[in-house]
Amino acid sequence: MEEHQPNAGDDRVELLRRWILGVLVLGLLGTVVELVLLEHYERLLQLVPVVLIAIAIAVLVWHVIRKDTASRAALLVVMAFAMAGFVKQEHAGRAHVLALYWHFVDTVWIVVFTVVYLIGR
Repeated sequence: MEEHQPNAGDDRVELLRRWILGVLVLGLLGTVVELVLLEHYERLLQLVPVVLIAIAIAVLVWHVIRKDTASRAALLVVMAFAMAGFVKQEHAGRAHVLALYWHFVDTVWIVVFTVVYLIGR
């Protein structure tokens, strides 16, 4: 019978196994510590959903505004190129897709604005 000769690949697999085990143990330990600490702060626990919702809304609004600004800037660039005569008939499809994207982002912004600022009050 042949004996198995360890090689560098076996060392990497073992290192990966140890690393994954260490991450899992540290994650479990961190979760236990958080649960113990949060058990004493019931008031804080009541605020967690409110804070998470506020963060989610802020991220959503920021994301939509960023997309809206980027799409408007892209449309302005296309308009400038068109006015300079660089946009030809073969570019019409791409310009149309860009316009549709702006309309999609604008529609999403209308929904987000309605839900967050009008209904959310």
